Amino acid sequence: KLTPPDSFRAAHVPPVQAALTGPLRCLFEGELFNRRELCRELGVSLETEASTLVALAFGSWDLAALARLRGTFAIALWDGDRRRGVLATDQFGVRPWYVKAANDRLLAATSMRALLRILPTAPEPDPIRTITWLAGTPAPGAQTFARGVERLGGGHAVVLEDGRVATQRWWQPVYREPLHASRAELVEQMRASLGAAVRSRTPSDETTGVILSGGFDSAAVTGVAATESHAPGQLRTYSAGFPADPLMDESPRVRDLVAARGLPNHLIHVQPVGIVRLALEYQRDWGIPSGGPGYLLERPLLEPAAHDGARGMLDGQGGDEL
Repeated sequence: KLTPPDSFRAAHVPPVQAALTGPLRCLFEGELFNRRELCRELGVSLETEASTLVALAFGSWDLAALARLRGTFAIALWDGDRRRGVLATDQFGVRPWYVKAANDRLLAATSMRALLRILPTAPEPDPIRTITWLAGTPAPGAQTFARGVERLGGGHAVVLEDGRVATQRWWQPVYREPLHASRAELVEQMRASLGAAVRSRTPSDETTGVILSGGFDSAAVTGVAATESHAPGQLRTYSAGFPADPLMDESPRVRDLVAARGLPNHLIHVQPVGIVRLALEYQRDWGIPSGGPGYLLERPLLEPAAHDGARGMLDGQGGDEL
């Protein structure tokens, strides 16, 4: 089941595509970032839908097709000839599968809320995951808040064949030696890589938003996007300021950057209200507690971006960890 429950608002319903190519049936939720390359390799039109591309890729390369995909996606594939099913998620598990074995069946959905709706009985809470969430530490392994329900990790797939269920890793990071070059050369390589990433995520005919905090990471993304985007005139920025806390407030930096780049900016002033309401709203919509405090800022920034017609958002998340 790839669709969220009926009670979801339209904004929460992800795009799901279906394709039937020979014996292969494919359901696809998400986006492919390398559509152009895949279309060229498979010899099909650039207008080919992602679900059809994935089905054709499996027809040509079987399970090795997964390693050729770049994007955020959840895939369900059934091969009628081989009587084999595959559930796969992208390299970083941005669009995961939640799975649970129940009464000799494997039930799966792309949100916990949807999976809970189709389970025969409600599972007990998982105490370990609950404790780690309260402590603010990462969850171990594939555990979720529901006992017996697992979250398929990034770069993994569940393969159902001959009555057996097996989880396979199809991607993992590869270590490379550090680059040895001059500062100028390293700056140039970083700038080129960031530019290529931005271009792949900013369609020429769509409005793109950037969550701009004022820090180095999101500022770098914004500056590059203003020059590398296919449609710089359709770039809009969204920021949160903390006027009551000068140590946290980076809105002056935001104003300087958007003025220098000639970019529109939607700035909100954060006040300590509404946390409980937003937490309960998240729990209602997704069936699990909020993963962190970032949602409290992102939600009020994503709403005006959606109203402005933005089809995608860039940000600097992950920069600190990198």
